Amino acid sequence: MNRFPFKVACAGLMLVLGAGALAQGPVIARKPHAQRHPNRGMHMAVAHIPVAGLAAFVPLKDDQKTRIAAIQDKLKTDLAATRHPGTPPTPADQTQRRQLNEKAAADIEAVLTPEQRNELQSSLPMLEMLRASRAVPLAALPQLNLTQDQVGKLRAAAQQTEEKVRAMPPAERQTQRPALMQEFQTNVQSILTPQQKEILANFHPKHPRKHGVGERKSE
Repeated sequence: MNRFPFKVACAGLMLVLGAGALAQGPVIARKPHAQRHPNRGMHMAVAHIPVAGLAAFVPLKDDQKTRIAAIQDKLKTDLAATRHPGTPPTPADQTQRRQLNEKAAADIEAVLTPEQRNELQSSLPMLEMLRASRAVPLAALPQLNLTQDQVGKLRAAAQQTEEKVRAMPPAERQTQRPALMQEFQTNVQSILTPQQKEILANFHPKHPRKHGVGERKSE
């Protein structure tokens, strides 16, 4: 049997395959994504959630509350030092603020036990949404005595709103976000009982602003 034509055919096939591979570009091996620790990278917003708001979902001891409050007070002082009235923030200022927020969040996380970190991690999206929308003052949360069913509904409502925001084109988020925040506020109102709404209506935070669920109280 003449094996020369067979060798020629194989060589030709290898050339064709090699040319196709070169046309497609080099094949780069992708490294598998490292498994992310569920407690790692806790969102910086935790540094700005009042201790009373955190304690409504994460049982905290008195010494933990004191330590977290001290971390948040220091953060406020440090952030104030980066602000220059009448002058827009520089890139260096923005970087410093981000680093201060990250450090405060990490310091607060270090105060918590693993179980507390897990509980806070699952509640953060809801707490952030309540804070961003001003649907409920976070400092008032302990007074509401939310049931587990209400907490579950609030988490679901916050997740639904966040998914809608993410689905929007970035160019539309600034104009469409207020409507979504208002929709979230309406959902919160439907979850709270009349007694809880009354508590919010009569709630007087320590800062000058006073507002109930989704609206400011008239002065």
